[in-house]
Order: sequence, then structure tokens, then C-alpha cells
Amino acid sequence: MQDKLSGKDKNSMTFMIGSREVFIESGELVKTMDTGADAFTCTMPWQIGKDKELDKITKPFSYTQCGVYIGNDLQAEMVIYGIENSTTIQGTVKKLDCFSKTADIIDASLRYPFEQNNVTLLERIETHCKEFFIDGAPNQSVVVDTGVDVGGKFQRVFGEPTSMEWDHLTKLASQRGLLLSCTKKGELLITKARPDSIPVGTIEEKISELASEYSAKFNGRDRFYRYEAHVTSSKSSQSKFIQRTKDLSVKQPRFLTFSADDNLPGEGMNAAEWRKNKSAADAMSFDFPVNSWYAPNNTLWTPNSTVIIKSQTLNIENGFKFLITQVKFTLDNFGTRATLSIKPPSVYTGEPLEEPWR
Repeated sequence: MQDKLSGKDKNSMTFMIGSREVFIESGELVKTMDTGADAFTCTMPWQIGKDKELDKITKPFSYTQCGVYIGNDLQAEMVIYGIENSTTIQGTVKKLDCFSKTADIIDASLRYPFEQNNVTLLERIETHCKEFFIDGAPNQSVVVDTGVDVGGKFQRVFGEPTSMEWDHLTKLASQRGLLLSCTKKGELLITKARPDSIPVGTIEEKISELASEYSAKFNGRDRFYRYEAHVTSSKSSQSKFIQRTKDLSVKQPRFLTFSADDNLPGEGMNAAEWRKNKSAADAMSFDFPVNSWYAPNNTLWTPNSTVIIKSQTLNIENGFKFLITQVKFTLDNFGTRATLSIKPPSVYTGEPLEEPWR
């Protein structure tokens, strides 16, 4: 798939199957920093039998390779996994669900070998992902992002044959403070959160061309005052201990006890502390709609970048820098718009969580 097109408007969304541009009525592209695969859903008009080639490459279970562009730039090389054909009084359409090639890794059961000793994260991933070739090239399916250190060796890595490949690998990555994502070519990307990046701009609350809605919902029942982890060591099933921590921001007598093992994300970190931070992070994450695909600095909204938001509606009067974890680009009859999924950056730093509302 070529990296660039020419002559496209910056607010255009182009769907390519091979070298062929396919007209779509609507499209939604989701790019993320930590789910492993980008996603694209589109609706295309379909005149049955008129274009035999198009019928062939969009038939069920064809696994046809495709690409999505915004403006002239390739955003994601993908595979068509889902196809839904429907006919109504308005006509016949196809709805296509496309995902990055890393979806094959996400959907797979854990591969052999199930146990390895003295291996780095990169070595474990390469061993397990060598069957998921990109363009048929072995050992070129994994990319280490710029400035990322994969860390030292794990003394012992083990997974059950019934485990899922992606769950196993992301748990290991988390123990090194890293994330697994994908490149625009569909390669598995070992990366890290970049909470200290320069913000792409500031959004101040006013109903304008940039934002037409300010809304967020927060549920205090997602967090607890005390977290208690009953930990079993992977080195010995007989070795058990208890870890506890408190979230002093929670004023109610709320308690959570859970089972854990020392293979939890954050190896060497208190398992209860990890669970507390995760719960707080989930509770403080929300979606923020904007009316443009482009940030205030005129660059495309990008996961793993930061933005400053000032909003009285959201109780952020003084402004707060958020990390963008996901961007959803939408094209439909109403035009173009985007939705940003954002979190406080301290979720990924290991530092005490910053709460914008305090």
C-alpha cells in the first residue's frame, strides 16, 4: 500500500483496496496507542453484479487487504474481516469492518513455547509473533519505537496453552512500563506513553468550530478507599502474601479484595497499588468530541500526544494537560469530526495520580 496519495483535500477520507479507490458513504477510523490494532468501519453503496471485481474482493471471508487515508497520507493498512450486506427500500449497501493486521495476534491463543527463561520482552514477542508475518517477511513483524528501551531479561516467563497471546504479551510489556500498539503498516509496535510531550494546543470552553459539546460522566463507585491484594508467587504456588494500599481521595468506606500473582503488570510494584491506580485511571477517563480532524496546531489529532483543556462544565477552570489515548475520525452526512479519548498523564508515569478536579 503506498504511503501517500496526491491531490486529496485534507478533510477527505479515502478507502483503497489494492490500487483501487472505493467510494464510501461514511467511514469511522479509530487509532489507539494501547489496544494493539486500529479499526475502520465504512459503508459503501453496492450494485449487485455490476462490478464483478468489487464483488470478489468484498465477498465474505475474502480477507482482502486495504488502506485508509486522511488527506494524502496513509493512516492504516488493514484487512477486511467483517462484511455485512443489506438491502432496504433505500438500496443495497455493504458495511465493512477492517482491522490492522495485528488483529491476528490479538485473536490467537498463546503460541509455543509456553515457557522461556532469561528472555527480554523483545525476544519473547519475536518468538511468539514470527508466524504473523507482515508482507511475508519473517522477523519484520515487530518494531521498537524510537527512544524505547525494552528493559532487562525476565527470569522466567510462563503462559497456559489456553491463554490468549495478546493478554500474555501485554502483561509482560506492562511489567516494563511499555505498551503494545501497531504501526500504520500493521506491524506490532513496542512503545511507551509520552505524557511529557508538548501539547498540540489548548481547547478553552466555548461552543465554536473546534468543540460543540462539553460533557463527561464520572462514577465514584468505580473507586475504593482500600485495596487488598492476595498475591501468589509464580515461583511457588505455596508462597502467598497480602498487599494493601489506600486511595485517600475516596471519602466513603469502600473496600476491594482481589487475587493476584506477581506476574501482574508492574512487576516489583505493589499489586494493590497497581489496582488502585488502574481503577482511578478508568474512572477519570472520558471521551471528548471535537469538530475537526485537526488539532489547534493544524496537525492531525494523534494518540499518545497531549492537549490542554479548560472547561468550567468539566470542573477544569484552570486548565489541565490530558494524554490522548485514542482518536476516532468520523466522516458521514454531517461532515467530519473526531472524538478524543483522554486520561490524566500521571496514569502512565507511576507518580501519584493528578486529579484535574481538585
